[in-house]
Amino acid sequence: MVVSPLARSEAPGMPGAARGNRPVAWAILLGTALRLALAATVPLGHDEAYYVDWARHLEPCYLDHPPAVAFLAAGPVRWLGASPLSVRLPEVILGALTLTLAASLVGARAGRRAALATVVTLQAAPLFSVGAALLTPDAPLALAWVGTFWALERALDRSPPFALLAGAFLGLGALSKLTAGPRSRSRRAMASRAAVSRPPGCSLPSAVSWVTCRPSS
Repeated sequence: MVVSPLARSEAPGMPGAARGNRPVAWAILLGTALRLALAATVPLGHDEAYYVDWARHLEPCYLDHPPAVAFLAAGPVRWLGASPLSVRLPEVILGALTLTLAASLVGARAGRRAALATVVTLQAAPLFSVGAALLTPDAPLALAWVGTFWALERALDRSPPFALLAGAFLGLGALSKLTAGPRSRSRRAMASRAAVSRPPGCSLPSAVSWVTCRPSS
């Protein structure tokens, strides 16, 4: 039986798992609804218009950032037009996914109350409140960091193949911001601590994306 990430602290099939996770789910849904309303009403800023122009001319990398923010906006710009809501919709979705993974990670380590507190606290921070309703490289970067820790926790405690997913999240981080690449000291430290229990393939996705978008020296 597959166990939902947010229900991991409960035994499979127990009704208490669903009831206990409802406050977390409602907190994420409410915050997401508010961010959707904000995304639809606030005009695009100068940086966002800059990224929309990138989305119309996709490249492997750009002067300021790797291409993740442009590729996220490319589909909505092409199929829905460059309205504030359409270009920001992927960011709002990524924000909700980031909160879900954060709640799952904290819930597995500290319980449902801590998971709810995490979701509420994160959504009170500018990055996850206003920032998650705007088109910026921070949404995929935040998902990459949280997703990496979420996958590594499962690789260490449950199944080593989750380390491959951690490598994919690391690759997403490298495709989001230049400062998130393997040159980051904290990233190297985190990778070295997990190296003893992860398969070699964990580094492959991040290595490919970093080689593609590394800053020229």
